[in-house]
Amino acid sequence: KPSTSKEEEKLIRVIEKDENIYSKPLFEANIFSSWRESAKQGTLAPKYLEAMAIIERTQEKLLEVESRARQAEEKFDDVNEKLHYALIRNKDLERELETILTSSRQKEFEGREEENEGEREDREDEEDDDD
Repeated sequence: KPSTSKEEEKLIRVIEKDENIYSKPLFEANIFSSWRESAKQGTLAPKYLEAMAIIERTQEKLLEVESRARQAEEKFDDVNEKLHYALIRNKDLERELETILTSSRQKEFEGREEENEGEREDREDEEDDDD
């Protein structure tokens, strides 16, 4: 049967009493009702009912875990994206800092050269005066 829901349903294949294979939604409501009816007729009815109750609880827990896992994946994606942008920003800031340090060192070097030239001129003047 074609699905009318917008979300893709998870299907399971089931072998019915007529030995044909049919597709049914995995999380169909009352999926175990036919099992309960057949269990009520046998001598192991309490065990079957207990097993069905356990399966239903497990199914509910599985749905909860799946939901939590989906939320965790979404949070992980958000945090991962923020980390990516933070790393990019960090690299930009490192480059900016390197540029500032380079220009500062260049200015300091130029200042020392001018200072050294001034001292040389003073020494030359002193040597000229001595002669």
